[in-house]
Amino acid sequence: MFFTAANVFGQTETKEARPPRTNRELRESKKPKVDAPGPIVIKGVKRAAMGYPRVFTRVFFNGVLAWGAPADGLVQRARTEQGDWLDLNLAEGDERRSWWTSVLDTGAGGYSLNQETAVRFSVKPVWNARLFVQGVEGTVLTGISPMVTINIAGTQGMLADAPASPFVFVEDLAQFGIELQPYNPRYQVLPAGMNLIGTQAIRRFTFEIDPSNMKPDALAQPIDVSTDETLIASLKKVVAGPEVRIFPANYRPTNNIVVMPMRYMSFQRAGGTDGGGVYPSESSAPILMGVKTTVGEREFVGDFLFDTGSPLTIISRRQAYSLGLIPSANPSFDQPEIHDAIPGGSGRETGIPGFVLSSIKMRNPAGQIIEWQDVPVVVHDVWIEQSNGTRSVRDGIIGNNLFLPSTSGDFGDAGLKIAPAPFPRIWIHGPSAELWIERPAVDSK
Repeated sequence: MFFTAANVFGQTETKEARPPRTNRELRESKKPKVDAPGPIVIKGVKRAAMGYPRVFTRVFFNGVLAWGAPADGLVQRARTEQGDWLDLNLAEGDERRSWWTSVLDTGAGGYSLNQETAVRFSVKPVWNARLFVQGVEGTVLTGISPMVTINIAGTQGMLADAPASPFVFVEDLAQFGIELQPYNPRYQVLPAGMNLIGTQAIRRFTFEIDPSNMKPDALAQPIDVSTDETLIASLKKVVAGPEVRIFPANYRPTNNIVVMPMRYMSFQRAGGTDGGGVYPSESSAPILMGVKTTVGEREFVGDFLFDTGSPLTIISRRQAYSLGLIPSANPSFDQPEIHDAIPGGSGRETGIPGFVLSSIKMRNPAGQIIEWQDVPVVVHDVWIEQSNGTRSVRDGIIGNNLFLPSTSGDFGDAGLKIAPAPFPRIWIHGPSAELWIERPAVDSK
């Protein structure tokens, strides 16, 4: 006997008969159910990535290409001896150039110049104009450049590179935040002195990041700083990051890839002034949703910033507390369980608490899971400014150490211990906010 809610209560209506299925529905019903592919399991990543994806940048002032003076040899030497190769490029140092090196930074909304590059290319801040730029360390006040036309090109990842691909147009009426202080090595999570190309440009293209040039034995070679000659000879062999290729928005790889959707979210306050500076009116960064972290039986699910400008993977204090890693989620907790010295991509170290998670897992709508096991992370509250002026703390940052060769700074008989890149290639598809990951031939489980 078939009952409906209506006739149970004594009413006369009956449930409307379902129309016959269409031919398409019949065909779909006969198809075998396809299970999601097995998980991709990665084991062995270390604390900090060995490099950054980089691009070349050039600008035009009122249609005139800007040329830069040769780089200062003393500053270049100071940077190399500190291991700070973020925006260093040997080919810039010997003569005037129309381009400079920038870090391709999904965690940055716009564009940034260090003071050295700004001076070399005569990019002077607009008088009395200041910009608040937010990063891992909070808010920094910088100058603002005049309006420029900006182009970018890919790299082969070497310190002695010239641009590896034709320059592509990004936008007119672009502006850079310009650091107000000269270069000075500092110990912090993200070092100063970085030229950045951020999401404002990244959203327009597809970027292929290929770490095949980053061989562990080459990365482990020490730099000879005994003389200027040996220093330059050593640096010419340094791989500062993966190869980066720039493709148009409609590019699609033919390889077997896993697509991880992201979401662009605003992370800086819109409009307003404070202390003589302004906040950018448009700024966003890609967020990986529903990332699961585990420690033993404990789990935490959060939304992580995908940040190619960070060598580290970072979790918030609240997350660390939920996972049982620290005794209190209070921002001023006294005694974390472990104190660790984390080397940044520049070779500097910063003392912040570090731990090893049992796993980090990402799952896409098709059910494909990518899992990193035994992942070193650091605990640091990365806060963002909301449109109403309040601050909120991000759940965490997915950093370069999950995608590029990585190290914990330990040495063995063969020199510096380096974990190879987990994946052959990844792509950032800016227009659709997707991360494409090429499946390894075999996982590292």
